Amino acid sequence: MAEVFDAERRMISLGSSTEMQEWRVERLADGSFEWHSYIGHNYNQQNRKRLSAGAIWMILKLENPGGVNEITTYRMGRTGLAGSANDTLQDEWDARATNIFYRYDEVLQQFFNG
Repeated sequence: MAEVFDAERRMISLGSSTEMQEWRVERLADGSFEWHSYIGHNYNQQNRKRLSAGAIWMILKLENPGGVNEITTYRMGRTGLAGSANDTLQDEWDARATNIFYRYDEVLQQFFNG
């Protein structure tokens, strides 16, 4: 049995272009894992030029949350609006228990250079 709830909390703000909001959290009842999902704006533009399509998202996986040896790993990508054919955040959230998560440096390398 897991606890799932929605929330809106600011995660990061980079200048005025990216602000991430917490979308969903799941904590396993046995305390072994937590997943936190964040989503940002649905576009990124500068001087009236659209730079990217889709909202940036990040899912964090916490192993042994709150423990001495807590491990946090990540997945990042871009998504369409909820319910659209390219709603990758929902697909990633649904598959969170089987997806491969990466260290922060690895996920940034994949997202920005992959």
